This record gives sequence, structure tokens and C-alpha cells, in this order.
Amino acid sequence: MMPKLVWSMVRLVEKLSLISKLALFLLLLISLAYLLLYRPQLQSFQVLKAQLMSQSQAKPIAANQQKNQLITYLAQFPTTSARAASVGTLVDIAKQENILLDEITYKSDANTDASFNRYHVSFSLFAKYAEVHHFLQSVLTQMPFVALETLNLSRETVEDELIEARIQLCFYFGSRT
Repeated sequence: MMPKLVWSMVRLVEKLSLISKLALFLLLLISLAYLLLYRPQLQSFQVLKAQLMSQSQAKPIAANQQKNQLITYLAQFPTTSARAASVGTLVDIAKQENILLDEITYKSDANTDASFNRYHVSFSLFAKYAEVHHFLQSVLTQMPFVALETLNLSRETVEDELIEARIQLCFYFGSRT
């Protein structure tokens, strides 16, 4: 039986044209690639996906617990009554760094419904790049409720050591009184 099957296959291949043989070879190659490459990768992907899904199913947080966490988070921010003291702290940090703040402007966002009140402070200063970097690092470390909104650095020529830094900071204050 086996020799007859082999003889039939040989005769069939002899009757096929070159393009048919090439198509048959490509079909066989694709089938092997699917079985040897794609299918094992798909199975390992499905195992990893199942592991990820089982790990990422976090326990739902109760609404009461979420509210308490939010209240605790909001309590970490200073109140709007501490706005002047916060700007004073900014100036004190600048004095410690031997930096003179120039052209200071203040702008407050009037949004009484929000959980936060924003207070924008813009100023410019002339210093070396490293001094500006250290000053901003000190401000953001000592005052975690402050965010850097814009920073523009410029200098007259490439040889200049001093740069002009135009900085806009945003102070976030809790809306509680």
C-alpha cells in the first residue's frame, strides 16, 4: 500500500507545473512556520495574559475608604491663607541660593468650586545654568505643592556664562479655610 501511495505522489508532482510546485512548497512552508513558530508563541502569550489578568484584579476600594484617602491627600496641601508665607519661602530659598528674583508677577485663579486653588508666580532671574537648576530643585523639593509650568532659558552669546531664566511656577492650595 505504501509504495503505491508514494508512486501516486511522485506521478502527481511530475504532472504539476513549476508554479504549482512552488505554491505547494510555500503552502507547506507556511504550515510548518505556523506549527513551529506561531502556535507556541500564541500559547505562551495566552499564559502570560492569564497571569497578568489574575495579578491585576485588585480588590475594589470601598467608597468610604476612597473618600478618606482623598481627604487625607487634600489635607497635605496648605490653605490659601498660607499663600503669602509660601511666596515668602520662595524668596527665602532664592536668597539662600544667592539669586535675585526680578519682575515678579502674581496671578490667582478664581475657581471656588475646585478642590484646589492655583496661584501662578512668574519671575525672571540671571544666573549660571547650574545655579538655576539647583534653585529649581530646592524649590520643588522644599515645596511639594509647587509645580513648574514654564521655563525659558536664553543668553546673548554662546560664551556667556549667565543666562536669563524666565520661570512660571504654579502653587496649589487646598480650598478649605
